[in-house]
Amino acid sequence: MGGENVDRRLLERFEASVQHERARRELLPPMWINAEPEPGPDDQLGTVYEDTLRRARERVHEQRQAMDAHVRKSGLDPAV
Repeated sequence: MGGENVDRRLLERFEASVQHERARRELLPPMWINAEPEPGPDDQLGTVYEDTLRRARERVHEQRQAMDAHVRKSGLDPAV
């Protein structure tokens, strides 16, 4: 390794993998590469994700409110 802080032992493999990926992408039609994914008519996974995200945000909001109420009730400094 020398005096620098970079380990170059895997550089050759990394560069080869980048070239391989570029070659694979060149085989695809450009409209596929640049296309935005379209949700299917029954996008259940997206619906489940959005529902889970919404419930998680609500839970975090509830927890923050409960913690704020606890801090106000106890008279403690929230920075402590």
